[in-house]
Amino acid sequence: MGISTATMKGIIYSGRGKVDKNLTAILIRAYDYKDNDKRAELFSVEEGIVTVTMRGIKKANAKLKFACQPFSFCIYELSEHNKNYVVTGATTVEDMFALTKDTDVYFCACAVMEIVKSVGASISCGELFVVVLKTLKAMLYGNNASPYLILAKYVQKVLSMSGFARTRVIAEPDLSTTNGMLSYIATKYLDEVAKISADNNLAMDCAVDELIRFEKLYETSLNAVKFIKQL
Repeated sequence: MGISTATMKGIIYSGRGKVDKNLTAILIRAYDYKDNDKRAELFSVEEGIVTVTMRGIKKANAKLKFACQPFSFCIYELSEHNKNYVVTGATTVEDMFALTKDTDVYFCACAVMEIVKSVGASISCGELFVVVLKTLKAMLYGNNASPYLILAKYVQKVLSMSGFARTRVIAEPDLSTTNGMLSYIATKYLDEVAKISADNNLAMDCAVDELIRFEKLYETSLNAVKFIKQL
């Protein structure tokens, strides 16, 4: 039998059998696969995006349900079967499920993970993982922080890390305008952006503008743009 216990870090479940590798990862998404299984996309610090199978996860008594929640941040134990990886155990590093409790925060956090999938190998997975984790934590723990401004800053950072031109900086930005606010946050660190008080509509416009810039530069389409525009 596997062992399930609660620790200061969170939940641990270690199944039986060999472990071929451990990955420290954040769950991007999970989707149905066979009767009781799910497939999941993990963004790991070690290997970037890895697709895994979570067997029996849809059963009522599944021990690994905690590791298949949105934004699960765990150390995943993987066993290789027929060139596919199966999750046999997991240890919670940090519980970030609260990102789902607020609609604005949830959509912005989803946008963060969607961009990870679009970036591909253009940024080192280790470097990108640090930025993603800091961004999600800023959205999760920032008191009265605008998730949209945090998202806009995240996109600016990712584009800069990808080698694209930085957001144009204005000497004396008008913070009541989208261009002015984007210029202002381009000169700030993430923790400083999390402390900025801004009109929600303005913040949303900032996020959408940067997401659209990302779409054009990466020649892709983001669901996040459509969802945020509909709010």
